[in-house]
Amino acid sequence: MNQRLTQEQLNQIIAEVQGLQLRQEAELDQQQDRITLESNNENLKNISRSANSELFYRVTLKDAPIGKKLNLSCNWIDPSGQIVKQNNYQTREVKTSIWDTFCRYSINSTAPVGNWKVEMFLEGRKISEEPFVVQ
Repeated sequence: MNQRLTQEQLNQIIAEVQGLQLRQEAELDQQQDRITLESNNENLKNISRSANSELFYRVTLKDAPIGKKLNLSCNWIDPSGQIVKQNNYQTREVKTSIWDTFCRYSINSTAPVGNWKVEMFLEGRKISEEPFVVQ
């Protein structure tokens, strides 16, 4: 049996796909990359070193390759430009094209105050970075 879509049905499909794409882009804009604490998913820009907190750099990958395991790394860089911590890891097998991942670093009372940043790399290529301030 050969059934064809009517123009109205085709227009409905196009509208639905566009709506899903807009929703996906809006969700990505809200959570693409951020620094959080383990217990709090709120995006942090200022971190108190006296709190001895474990920081999480959370990144949402868009168009991740389904069925692959990704080799990721992060550099945590202090105000002098020195890399004070590197994370190297492989993800689980990617199940969806929108894939959440993270790396972590513990800030303690000896951490230098000032402007820091964290960078994430995929297969050695920088894919994101986020500045933050340690006080």
